[in-house]
Amino acid sequence: MALINTMTRPLLTGIIQPEDIYLKGNYKYVSWAKIANYLHEHAKGWDFHLELPPESPTNPLSNLAVWKAPDETGFLMGYFTDPKGNKTSSFPYPIMDYRNNPVKWEKISSRDISDSHRRALCACAAFTFSLGSELWTGNEIVSKEIWGLKKLAYTIQNKNSGFYNLIEYTAPADTVSSLEVEFKRDETIMRYLTVTLEKDAIEWAEKRRNRNFS
Repeated sequence: MALINTMTRPLLTGIIQPEDIYLKGNYKYVSWAKIANYLHEHAKGWDFHLELPPESPTNPLSNLAVWKAPDETGFLMGYFTDPKGNKTSSFPYPIMDYRNNPVKWEKISSRDISDSHRRALCACAAFTFSLGSELWTGNEIVSKEIWGLKKLAYTIQNKNSGFYNLIEYTAPADTVSSLEVEFKRDETIMRYLTVTLEKDAIEWAEKRRNRNFS
């Protein structure tokens, strides 16, 4: 369970629905248009941008937001701004072909840039809001409950209230430690609690969600 500062970016874990997912080979995908729609619906006022690299005579694509990598390939730098115009940290995304191979600098086309722009939106949304993060990590969100704004038992960071979220998920054991590292780094999360559910607790949690205690 994570306790989130009242001034926070949206936490969109679990928003993706099973019907949104399609298989391409051995991988699961959600269309960029669906991701954009969820952002418009659940992250109102947040806008996605591509950061422009410094203008340089050796980088003729600088005005197209393409950055040059040391190995002579290109990448984009995506970020979001909140409703007040504050900028999130930048997220690099490589320009790749349809086989997910990085494209050499001299072969980057407008199609490569536009396709990578859409992919960068999806990747940056997962990085910033955890939207679709379960597709990237291989985890499964069992349920997500937004308990809303509640009074704290004691003052934390000069705050007397915060938004509570309860998320039940299945994941490999090492996922927990990785998540908790991210929680500690995220200044918008004031407190969190992670517990492992045994078989009886899992059954009780399902009954509680279904309001079936018979």
